[in-house]
Amino acid sequence: MIPAIDRERPLTKLRAGHHPPNLWVTPAYLDDYGEIATEDVWLRAEVVQRIAIAVGAAATEGMSLLIWDGWRSAELQHALYEDYRARIAGSLELRGSALEERVAEFVTDPARDGYIAAHTTGGAVDLTLCSDDGKPLDMGSEFDELSDRAHPTFYTRHPGLAGAETYSERRALLHSIMSEAGFWRLDTEWWHFEYGTPLWASSVGGTALYGPVGAG
Repeated sequence: MIPAIDRERPLTKLRAGHHPPNLWVTPAYLDDYGEIATEDVWLRAEVVQRIAIAVGAAATEGMSLLIWDGWRSAELQHALYEDYRARIAGSLELRGSALEERVAEFVTDPARDGYIAAHTTGGAVDLTLCSDDGKPLDMGSEFDELSDRAHPTFYTRHPGLAGAETYSERRALLHSIMSEAGFWRLDTEWWHFEYGTPLWASSVGGTALYGPVGAG
C-alpha cells in the first residue's frame, strides 16, 4: 500500500533496509498485517529532516537508529486497535471503561470522537537505538509490549530491577536525541515520538501542522 500524497505536505518514503551510515528501516507490521501495512516507512518531509538530525546525534554517541513504523492507514490503525484491545482484555481481564483507558495508553481508537491517531498523520515515528549492523539494543521491553515496562520512566521508578540502570540510560539517551531534534515522546511508550501532530502541539504549546493522510 502507498499513502496518497497530501498536496500541501507530501509524505516521504524511507525504503526498508540500511540507509548508510547510521539509519536502518524495518517496517514492523508487514508480516502480520499484509496488504494494509506498508513495505516501506512513510513520514512527513519535515519529520524525515528531523530524523536526519537525530541520526547525526546518535552517531556522535556511537549509535545508529532503527525505525519500525511511521504513517499508518486508517485500516491498519483500526486493526491494531482491535488486536491490542483483545490482548489487553485477555491478559488483564479488564472490561468497560477500565479496558478502554488501558488500551488508550498504547493505541488510539480511530473512531473515537475528538481524537486523531498520530500515526495516521505521518507525524509519528516508532524507533529505537541499534548497533551499526541494525540490531536493536535491549531497552528493557519489547517494541509494542502492552505493559508498564513500556513506559519510558519505568526503570527509573524501579531501580532495583535487573538491568534498570542500563535501560534507563538508553531510554534517556534516545529521548535526548529525539527531543533535541524537535520531537515529543509519548508518556506510555519509550519508542514513540511525534512532531507536528495535534498531541505534539498540545504538549509543546504549538500549533498542529498535520492531519490524517488517506490511502490511495
